[in-house]
Amino acid sequence: MTRLTGAFVALLSLSPTATASLDRPKAVDRPSNMRLVLPKELPRETVEVPPPAEAQLTTETEVLLDGRQCPYKDVPATASITRMVLAPDGKTITRIEFRSKR
Repeated sequence: MTRLTGAFVALLSLSPTATASLDRPKAVDRPSNMRLVLPKELPRETVEVPPPAEAQLTTETEVLLDGRQCPYKDVPATASITRMVLAPDGKTITRIEFRSKR
């Protein structure tokens, strides 16, 4: 009885792969007049891109060095910015955090 059950399970496990292998790939319908068109030369006119707006420090800007408040002039040149928060106008810095190199 066990052999019969084993044979039946083996046949059932082979049947889904056998039916899937009979499926033929379908051809993709493409228009015959489809071609890639490239311009013969690039346009000569160029448009000048404006420089990005520079962020500005104000007297209300919070300056933090290693988690402690300090004046901006006391931040060492080797310190790196870890976080900078801008005002809604996108130009004014409201908070800037530095980490000193150790």
